Amino acid sequence: MRFNINDAAKLYAELAPIILQDDNLVSTDKEISNQLIDGIESLIQELGLPTTLREMKIDEKCLPNLAQDAMLQQRLLVNNPCMMKIIVFSPSFKQVIVRPIPAPTGIQHGSPVDLRRRQSLAR
Repeated sequence: MRFNINDAAKLYAELAPIILQDDNLVSTDKEISNQLIDGIESLIQELGLPTTLREMKIDEKCLPNLAQDAMLQQRLLVNNPCMMKIIVFSPSFKQVIVRPIPAPTGIQHGSPVDLRRRQSLAR
């Protein structure tokens, strides 16, 4: 959620009072969004859910395929507020670098032009 906050703050701010059960949230959309994310992270911690691939026992050797497979989930990617593209997978650095791609002005999120653009950039 933090990855998407710059593009989804308004949407997150609309959800926050419902999820946090607090109708008195008064601040900027981004600050309210951060409160929502903090609340969800607290719930995850309280429930003892894993938050890292290591905690889920995902082997390091699986990371390249996992990253590639994630980029094939078009149903999820086209609805994500922030477009993403894998730039580098470096086993020596043990990380996948994912870069947000800013939406061009004048193209509405989810429009046919936007969907075609997202699909071409995700390749």
